Amino acid sequence: GGANPGDFAIGGGSCASLILFQGESCVVEVTFAPQAGGAREATLEVAIEGEPALAVPLSGSGQTKKLTVPGSTGFPTTTVGGTSTEKVLLKNTSEAGVNVNEVTIEGADPADFGIEGSNCVGYLGTGMSCELSVRFTPGASGTREALLRVSTDATPADYVTELSGEAAAPEIAFEPASYDFGLTEVHSGGQRTNLTLRNAGATSVQLSNLQITGPGANEFWIPGSGCWGTSLAPGSTCWIEVQFNANEEGSLAVALSIQAGTVVFQAPLSARAERPPAVAPPDPLTFGPTAVG
Repeated sequence: GGANPGDFAIGGGSCASLILFQGESCVVEVTFAPQAGGAREATLEVAIEGEPALAVPLSGSGQTKKLTVPGSTGFPTTTVGGTSTEKVLLKNTSEAGVNVNEVTIEGADPADFGIEGSNCVGYLGTGMSCELSVRFTPGASGTREALLRVSTDATPADYVTELSGEAAAPEIAFEPASYDFGLTEVHSGGQRTNLTLRNAGATSVQLSNLQITGPGANEFWIPGSGCWGTSLAPGSTCWIEVQFNANEEGSLAVALSIQAGTVVFQAPLSARAERPPAVAPPDPLTFGPTAVG
């Protein structure tokens, strides 16, 4: 009987139906199998013919060995090639220490998720916790999913957290989409123009590798830009200034290039440089009367 009778049981001997003469004894074997952690209590009741019943208090402490781990973690919509990070907390809520043996990522898209910094492998004492920093770097658009598995010596031994995130392809637009510097005189000091870069997508993008590419790219340069290493929010813009140097004669076709995540966007640039033509004076060129010598 008592508060937790299901945690205790009469084992090999019960003394039931025995007659005890003066000085004799018998043994009652009681087992303790706690069904929960913490203090557990019950009463062993012995009915004796012609006597008041005996009540023997029983007590024990249940010791659990388990972790509290979230069942799922969602990531915000992330640009393909970009990165989002979420925290997954492992907490020892039991009465005994737990050893974390291994932390792995598996499932449908394991390559799109990773662990940054500590993987929490080691000993977690009672009340202790460890935080996993999980990285989401999608390699393709759409829904991406994986499983975070924490293997321990607890009960249960494995804890699984479902990981999911939505990936969106970056959408970057140059304004104007292309630019022609036209005809420029060689060594004239060069022409400059500004182009606007707009994030037309649904997620922020990290910009990198701003450059001019193609044959004759050294005839152009970028004096300044607000796009260097910028994280561009949806609908936001940044500016890029481009100059055509016109050091050599000829027609040129190059591209202004920038990378958003793993995708490269380009705006075609064209220009032509020529030397100014020599113009003859009017014919005839007449000199006035002049003294000999």
